[in-house]
Amino acid sequence: MSVEERFAVLVKDVFAATLKPRGYKKTGLRWHRRTPTAWHMIGIQRSSGNFGDHLRFYVNVGAYVDQVATINGQQLIDKPKEYQCHYSKRLENVVDFPHPWIDLEDWTDETLFPALAQALIATDKVLADIDSPEALRAKYRALRGV
Repeated sequence: MSVEERFAVLVKDVFAATLKPRGYKKTGLRWHRRTPTAWHMIGIQRSSGNFGDHLRFYVNVGAYVDQVATINGQQLIDKPKEYQCHYSKRLENVVDFPHPWIDLEDWTDETLFPALAQALIATDKVLADIDSPEALRAKYRALRGV
């Protein structure tokens, strides 16, 4: 199986299978969940250096809080991209994950799939708490150790 085929299986069997039951909907390589007051986003960013049998990707995590946008005088956004989120981090900065990127060829499916699924579940729990300006502020304070 090629790395592209393995990547397609990973997207289907790990990302979609883990995130869809939690209310996320897929658009391209991003999954969004709308709550009454926020958007939560988990996305795959493929590396620009992929070639042949090498495939590297990153997992981006974001939260967009409607009230923060309103306070800042911004128009509300539907399905925000990573750079539009008020909370935007890489997976390894949100939950315990061993690497800042994933080189698909360095992992077996038997080790990567469950590790990544568990990281996505933990990430979803972090995002579920970000639903207001106060929650967003608390999350950033926790990251700084304040």
